[in-house]
Amino acid sequence: GGWAKELRIKVHELHKQATTEKILGKDSLASVQKARKQWEASINDELRAIASERRVPLVRKRKKIVIKKKEEETDELIEMKVEEILSPTLVTPGTRFLFDSDDLLDAISHIESPSNNEGWGLVKLQLRTATLTELRDKYKELHPSKRQYGVDDVTGDPRDKAKFADAWHELGEKCLAEGHIPLARTYARRGVPPSLRPAVYRSLLGLPHMEDAQATSAFEERYYEDLRDRVDSIELVTDELYQMDVQHVADDDTYFIFDEMLGNCVLAFSRDSWVPKNCVVKTHAPLPCENDLMKGQPVPPCGVQPFRGFVSYAAPLTFVFGRETSLYFAFRAFYAQHFCRLNVLRTNQNTLLPLCALFERLVIEHHPRLFFYLVQVGVDPLAIALPWIQFGFVGLLDVEQVLLLWDRLLGFEDLALLSVLAAAIFVYRSEKLLQCSSLEEAR
Repeated sequence: GGWAKELRIKVHELHKQATTEKILGKDSLASVQKARKQWEASINDELRAIASERRVPLVRKRKKIVIKKKEEETDELIEMKVEEILSPTLVTPGTRFLFDSDDLLDAISHIESPSNNEGWGLVKLQLRTATLTELRDKYKELHPSKRQYGVDDVTGDPRDKAKFADAWHELGEKCLAEGHIPLARTYARRGVPPSLRPAVYRSLLGLPHMEDAQATSAFEERYYEDLRDRVDSIELVTDELYQMDVQHVADDDTYFIFDEMLGNCVLAFSRDSWVPKNCVVKTHAPLPCENDLMKGQPVPPCGVQPFRGFVSYAAPLTFVFGRETSLYFAFRAFYAQHFCRLNVLRTNQNTLLPLCALFERLVIEHHPRLFFYLVQVGVDPLAIALPWIQFGFVGLLDVEQVLLLWDRLLGFEDLALLSVLAAAIFVYRSEKLLQCSSLEEAR
């Protein structure tokens, strides 16, 4: 019955909280610890420099501006109505990002190996990565012999693919009706139909169960409203940088109609103190506020400094969740559980450094001639693949392909799939890549 389903969901949620290991403290490698401290300090220094150049504090009360608005217009009379509105977050020409993927790549490439290892790749560290046998075992549900949603429902005999799509959708409904999250996770490993994705994502991200998966709980509604009120009352120096990234992502025709929704969500996220307390790993070092408005709190309170591409983690989810509040909590949970790992310099499994090392190792093992050729002509394969891995292939793949990939990230709870896909693309495109003579051509 319904109570049994709720109980199963609650038990799984408590088990997940108890078994999720947070990444804390110093790194096991001194060179990585040193690089991370330098990286985090440089980001905070850059933010202070931007505030100083603008002559604005890190935090201030949001100003109100007076506008005159036409209330009624006739042939003889124009009446003006005076209104006060909150000053919008506008992007000043010449504003720069705190950092981008190229800066992160540069930081990775300068991490020294304790064993003076000088391999072909940019990652010089000897990191433990999964072997091909381990990867095949881990991703056995992706074997070509198993039918996949996103492939077998769109290719082949029309009657057969329609039959598979219907059967797979029916199976997904049964998994959701059971309320057994490990079952839903196994289901997601072979793809989720778009109509079931909101419910499956909320389930796998540990969000409260709702009969309508596009809805949110009363608590979520109040919480989000409170975040929006904080955005309206206090202006942070980071607001403009987040908004600039919204514009950067919205330049893509796929996402431009969601720019307001994305802007509201990322500014709310920036005020959310839940994020640093619940992220698997803290993204950036806190920058304490000395202003009385937020005395002692980090700027921004979420602990994630705005960088180029951050909004990419929310953008594809606009095609899953139609309401701003439901989008917000799915995006926040996805970042806290998974995407935060893609923005830290650490040697822990399933974080960016080992994922980059896995990508390089797979390409070297499967096509050494390609890797060596690219390095010889001055093209580091990781320079191309890093943004793919860091942003879950947003901007490279069509949005539905991104979501089919993210289905599997949630299903396997493992980001190594990003490295495997990046390496597979290189090997698949090897003939063309072997004709390139510059980074621009290879991209």
